[in-house]
Amino acid sequence: RYRRPPYCYRCGAPFPWTARALDEWRLLMDMAEGLKDADRERLKSSIDDIAADTPGTGRAVLALKMLLPKVGKDAYDAASKILMAVGTAAAKKELGI
Repeated sequence: RYRRPPYCYRCGAPFPWTARALDEWRLLMDMAEGLKDADRERLKSSIDDIAADTPGTGRAVLALKMLLPKVGKDAYDAASKILMAVGTAAAKKELGI
């Protein structure tokens, strides 16, 4: 089964569909209630390490596990869809999705 690649294999830049999902994540985190500013920024930046396997992926997964439940049900549901769309297999496995 074909799956669109998230990043260009030559330059590493995100394809438009990935870039859009990453932007939507950041906008969603800006709208989410119940977060301190530092937690909001941590969640916004964590998506880059969830969408690509990096040395920071484990830290990003831990941040999501700790902070994502604080955003409220509607934001949580929307965030879960984005994570399913852009998360790497390893990150999704660690997140349990």
